[in-house]
Amino acid sequence: MIQVTKDELKSGMVLAKSIYGENGELLLANGYTINDKVLRKLKQLELPYFWIQEEGTEFIIPEQIISDKIAYQSHEAIRQNMNVLKDMMRTQDLTSEGLGKFMEDKKKFKNILIAENVKRCVGQTIDSIIGMESVLVNLASIRTKAGFLYQHCLDVTITAIILANKFHFNRFELEELALGCMLMDLGMTVIPDEITNKTSRLSFQEFSLLKEHATYGYFILRENTEIPLTSAHIAYQHHERQDGAGYPRNLRGNNQVPVRRLTNRKGIIHRYAEIAAVADTYIALVSPRPHTVPKSPKQAIRTLITAAASQLNRTVVDTLITLIPIYPVGTRIEIVKDVKYNMTGYTGIVSRYRHDAPDKPTVMIMFNCNKEKIKPKLIDLLEEPEIKIQFVVLS
Repeated sequence: MIQVTKDELKSGMVLAKSIYGENGELLLANGYTINDKVLRKLKQLELPYFWIQEEGTEFIIPEQIISDKIAYQSHEAIRQNMNVLKDMMRTQDLTSEGLGKFMEDKKKFKNILIAENVKRCVGQTIDSIIGMESVLVNLASIRTKAGFLYQHCLDVTITAIILANKFHFNRFELEELALGCMLMDLGMTVIPDEITNKTSRLSFQEFSLLKEHATYGYFILRENTEIPLTSAHIAYQHHERQDGAGYPRNLRGNNQVPVRRLTNRKGIIHRYAEIAAVADTYIALVSPRPHTVPKSPKQAIRTLITAAASQLNRTVVDTLITLIPIYPVGTRIEIVKDVKYNMTGYTGIVSRYRHDAPDKPTVMIMFNCNKEKIKPKLIDLLEEPEIKIQFVVLS
């Protein structure tokens, strides 16, 4: 299978991955042949790319960390809880002052969340990840603008579980961490849509209100007895930073390994939130909000390294970097230097990733520099070190 943008999408192409709507509902199933009518509708969706079946690429299958079924159920569980809050906010004053007054009476949030469904999805996600021999953070999700927040929460949850598993968290700790990550942006539901969906730069007042989502999320979660307080603190603290420059309480970190601490000193970021912060930052880089250009894995790694120690827990960042595939299977690449085959400017896809040589994948070249289809050519970059490639970000 290969990735194509909506501009490259054509009638007659066959979907290799299912497409889901804003609420997680199935729009088109894997194997569907696109016709002219469907093509027009797909081009109206705000999707970054599509997975398409292509002759000769049947063996190229990106690693799928969780099943489409679990992803759909997770979307639905997150959406249900966000809709509970949306319904409560329909008649409220959504100014800073109005929201402040609304949040004063926290009893109104007492056990309003549907925690059972989220917990079930958390358990299924953990089972999928810890049952795999080796897991890389390769999240090839397809999202819509309206469903962005649901998928973002799920991607952060998956990344956090993979990280915590590397730190040998026990099952109880994994569940608390994952539950908090899935619901950590619940407070965003309280923020007016014109702020959360704004594509231009936020004003000082708008950004100040947006930052309140961390506090609002914590207040809501802690009023629900099915949600552990440590999970609620992930919502509260996932924007705190190691140097104390984060929000909302300017907590600090010590860049230590996020394992069990006998005492959590006052003013120190909780270890769960440290993991969530790193996962949240990475996902925001490679799968950003609509209208924002995503970064390649290599670019994201550079950003994480820059933020390590001062902003993000250095030990967690160092661990995540070892789990990020620079050239994930199925993604687009371009040859930027080739004197042997004279294919500079040709493009193709990654067909095999090497753990021991992450910058030397096997690639299948499929298009010339004029984007015309050619006879596929398989190149093992470990055996052709003089050929240089770069990651192509689809947007």
